[in-house]
Amino acid sequence: PVVLCAHIDTARASRFLGELPARISNLTLRALPGLLVAIAALSAFDRQRLNAAEGAIWDAAWLLVLALTCLVAAYRAAYAILSRGGDFSPGANDNASGVAAVLTLAERLTAEPLRNLNPVYVLFTGEESGLYGSEHFAKQWQGDARSVWAVNFDMVGAGDKPYYVRAKLPVPLRFTDRRLNRLLRKANPRIRGKVYLMGNSDFYPLLKRGFRATSVGVGGQKAWVFYHTEADVPEHLSPKPLAETVATVEKALRLLDGSEKTSGGA
Repeated sequence: PVVLCAHIDTARASRFLGELPARISNLTLRALPGLLVAIAALSAFDRQRLNAAEGAIWDAAWLLVLALTCLVAAYRAAYAILSRGGDFSPGANDNASGVAAVLTLAERLTAEPLRNLNPVYVLFTGEESGLYGSEHFAKQWQGDARSVWAVNFDMVGAGDKPYYVRAKLPVPLRFTDRRLNRLLRKANPRIRGKVYLMGNSDFYPLLKRGFRATSVGVGGQKAWVFYHTEADVPEHLSPKPLAETVATVEKALRLLDGSEKTSGGA
């Protein structure tokens, strides 16, 4: 079987409208893991080997990184608390776009079926509140999960940078299926691998259960400006990234379906 899935629920809408708060929020979200790594590296360094001048530079670097980390963490905490509204985001990109991709593939694979793979189409609830739908699905799956392929679709209706999730970090470390990722790259040379340093999606419970899973999305500033806001509406979507994602996954699945022709390096 091959599971094609997306989450159908949406998140609470942010009270902060406009591009600037969202851009700052995304910037801090990306910066925080790097700052934490920098603190860990500076902490592990043996300062006793430095002379006085070098020690002063080290102290200044340590204080700067610590101050930036505290500032970023404080902004993230304040944004998370103050931005949380009572209404739900319309969820056009996150994740009606993923749902549309699954339904479109269901239509195409029904019209022109795969020869060897049996598609299973799933729309999960509870992703935004804790991956509850995919957790339940993975636990209730009957049979050997290691023989099941899975592709998750999350936010594929805006932006211009298609990606697949290469791994989920930091702890516990989980890598997505290398063969599926290789076939996605073969199907679309534009697609790039991405590591999830923070955040998550429905592919993760599937990986834990043993599914051979990966996840696809589309990035770029236009993909994140309206993330979890009241402005995540269809008017801000584009047919191009959605069509490219569907075409990429369909081609990868058809390559996988003729598996005797796709063996090779990682």
